[in-house]
Amino acid sequence: MSSMRLNRTVSTLLITSVVLISGCGGGSSGTVPVVPNPSAGNYWSTMGVVADGVTDNTAALNALPANVNIVGDCPAGGTIVIKEPWFWHSNLNISIQSGCRIVSYVTGGGSGSYAITQADLTNPLTDIYVDGLQVSSYYADNGDKIMRLWANNFSLLHWTVTASGGVMVIRGSNQEIAYGTATGTFPAVGNPGIRHVGNEPKVPTSAGQPANVYIHDNNIQSGDGVYQACQPLASRVWTDVSSDDILYQNNVGSSAQSALILIGERPQDVGPYSNWTCSNIVFDNVSGSGKNKSVFVSSVGPSNPVSNIKLENSVIDASGNNRSFGAVEITAVGGNISTLSFENFAIKNVADMALTTVGNVTGFSFDHGEIDPPSMGGYATVVISDTSQASITNSTIGANGGDALQIGPNDNTGTEHPASEVTVTGNIVNGIGNDFAAVRMFNLNRGYIDANTMNSAVGATSSTGLFFSTSGPEGPGTTNTTATGNNLSGINGATKIVFAPNQGNTVSNNIE
Repeated sequence: MSSMRLNRTVSTLLITSVVLISGCGGGSSGTVPVVPNPSAGNYWSTMGVVADGVTDNTAALNALPANVNIVGDCPAGGTIVIKEPWFWHSNLNISIQSGCRIVSYVTGGGSGSYAITQADLTNPLTDIYVDGLQVSSYYADNGDKIMRLWANNFSLLHWTVTASGGVMVIRGSNQEIAYGTATGTFPAVGNPGIRHVGNEPKVPTSAGQPANVYIHDNNIQSGDGVYQACQPLASRVWTDVSSDDILYQNNVGSSAQSALILIGERPQDVGPYSNWTCSNIVFDNVSGSGKNKSVFVSSVGPSNPVSNIKLENSVIDASGNNRSFGAVEITAVGGNISTLSFENFAIKNVADMALTTVGNVTGFSFDHGEIDPPSMGGYATVVISDTSQASITNSTIGANGGDALQIGPNDNTGTEHPASEVTVTGNIVNGIGNDFAAVRMFNLNRGYIDANTMNSAVGATSSTGLFFSTSGPEGPGTTNTTATGNNLSGINGATKIVFAPNQGNTVSNNIE
């Protein structure tokens, strides 16, 4: 990946010692040329690019040379028109001056098109560095996007999209996509922010870069998912592409019709293409909002395992969630999700349910988090189904007109979704209303409910702290579960613990 950084704002470059390291981490050349004097003709205005707002610059941009450090300038005004796609190529190095904007007339008329792409989508480009890209696509239709690229050793920095359908569909490894903004995108599904298809097969990561794909410090408004990882296409290219070692950090976003964070895909989105893996994906310090769900993590089949996923130090606005699934939804029906952790993660302004897990989920954890009570009420705040080896620890959970935490409930058809080895420790649970429980255990085997503090809602007189279910037609109930050291003094009700005896359960040292 290139280490070149050119000053985008000055009109006269006085650079004599800046170097370009081309081919770092698997690139093609490995040479270290000195940045040439711009008077030698490295402004793209000397290469046929005309910034007059009228001239079609598609041919001139497509003819930009490789292995030349190009300065994108706009001496004639600042608007560069393209009417056909700009095809990027390997060894493209451009630093574009501030205010030098590309206006795209490329549109697929509803069938989808890309203002920037490559001639051959079946092979990766390599060694591309673009700083300061500014694109507006006022004529984009629903489904049109700015960029579709497969590129290794790729840097896209200080980029701006001010009008488009969606932003980008990107594949490749050893990438940095950073300091970007996107506004004015089409408010519908099919218009993503950054949809990362996958980075396998990988090339080596540049020294000092914290992940093989590093997407950071962006602020994006989109119609579809804003920040998407592990998103192969269900089309003729880029199917069954795996992802590993991707870091999204310090990003902000909002989606008009989908999630802020998407990891994996729904079965209806992948079609027959489910033979890919998703591993070692981190979202750190990501904030914003989505519609219906804010975070969605999915595995669609046994050949599509999702593992080692971490979401941390983030605040999610869940006010757009108005459905009977969690604003944070973890689903592995038919698939497999393992080792999924949330740490220092806040789910704010919850409308309905905050967090749900369903399917073959193993090793889920939620630690030092905060979950607001649902504003609409009527649902449990958190529902853990099917999951094994789950833990909710050291967090604050609010309830409103429902249980705060349900473990192993049956679904609305009566199908059992038992959970096992679930630890609930050190939490503060607030807002428990009449006839509801702080922790309601349905079909749970080997639960550990320890050292939690539970409080009723204001005015409640018949709430429950801990509810153990007896075996019966709806399943085996709560078995081999221990509750100890919980503080239920804030629960107002005649029966603070509903116990299920003769099923291997134990309660001790709880404060009532």
